[in-house]
Amino acid sequence: MPVSSDNRHFDVIIIGGGPSGLAASVRLKQLGVSRVLVVERQPQLGGIPVHTAHFGFAIRHLKRLLTGPQYARKLAKAAYDAGVTIATSTTVFNLDPLAKEMTCVSARGHTTYRAEAILMATGCRETTRSALLLPGFRGRGIMSTSEAQQYIHLMHTLPGKRIVVFGSEDVGLSAVHTFGLTRAKVVGMVEEGPRMIGRKVFALGTLVPHRVPLYTRHTIKQILGSRRVEGVEIAAVDGQGNLLPGTERTIACDTLIVSGKFLPENALARSADIPLDSYTHGPVVDQQLQSDIPGIFASGNLLRGVETADVAALEGEWAAASISRYLKDAATFMGPRLKLTPEAPVKWVLPQRLLPGMPLPPPYLSTLRVSEQVSRSRIIVGPEGKIWRSRKYLKLMPERRIRLNLHKWNMGANEDTIEISLAR
Repeated sequence: MPVSSDNRHFDVIIIGGGPSGLAASVRLKQLGVSRVLVVERQPQLGGIPVHTAHFGFAIRHLKRLLTGPQYARKLAKAAYDAGVTIATSTTVFNLDPLAKEMTCVSARGHTTYRAEAILMATGCRETTRSALLLPGFRGRGIMSTSEAQQYIHLMHTLPGKRIVVFGSEDVGLSAVHTFGLTRAKVVGMVEEGPRMIGRKVFALGTLVPHRVPLYTRHTIKQILGSRRVEGVEIAAVDGQGNLLPGTERTIACDTLIVSGKFLPENALARSADIPLDSYTHGPVVDQQLQSDIPGIFASGNLLRGVETADVAALEGEWAAASISRYLKDAATFMGPRLKLTPEAPVKWVLPQRLLPGMPLPPPYLSTLRVSEQVSRSRIIVGPEGKIWRSRKYLKLMPERRIRLNLHKWNMGANEDTIEISLAR
């Protein structure tokens, strides 16, 4: 349903038409919310799955195994069928969270919309080459996995023939798979850490059949080529990331894929002065996914930038249930909230706040991550684990989510800050 020129006020506006935003919009309509608007800056709904043409999507959300484009089409069709108002090719450039008002620009010009509640589901992005401080020229052929997949699957254009992938997360393996479907050859994957970060089962289907060399404990010392990438010079690094002299080698290539290290797409939230968490770089939220500003909610990879599309969709549905309750009784979403604080080596925790008396989130939402590999440890909540102690984990990995079972927490009435740490 397109936006009509005489309709500028909605019950809920969702910023972002990826899996989280679309799933939330459908759930809101199912819960009886009549006026729902989804604003998406791209011409096509679906987010990252639109150009990720491999299987692995929707298994937790729809209980089916789909490719990215199939998943995106199903989500978009469900939103249209539910009667959600859609505005694609529309960018939000100003948001007033207190007035719940936003200004957008599109081919139709500037438009201002108002809502009773706003859900931010702007997703995440890969860290850029400049942010990683990779030295060398800025020639053509340096791009993210997302850009490469858009070239191949949406524009049907091959961006290069000899590819080096920097980063070994699942998204880097996805880049190897994508180029494996073409006549291009991936000639190396470079990982700064001591081991591959992505899932081994995914590597067996990508690196192994395409015979891609994996260089762990290596980094890119220099990008070669002024107008066009001609190669990369890599070198081994020690445990602190320092270059080891005499270990340099050159890999000839015409394309460098800078993959992974996802960050929340938080520019709009930052410009609107919505409080952000210093660890996740996403909005601070409670278990209802409400930010520190009443009526402003956030879901999906805007929260921390590292989860799969179907988990983001499930979070969107949880946010929709919370927003539905908010529209009926906003007063119950007010009041003091408990603060959850991570203690090293716990890197971050989600949610960062707990609102007493409100429903607890489902298991996939309450999670934490560690900053380094930790063996034979328990999660300790509160002083000496008085609130909760987890089972002992044989190994906790920085790239893996760890669940916090909030339903088992034994919280007293006097806490205002709860520390979350690890102990053997």
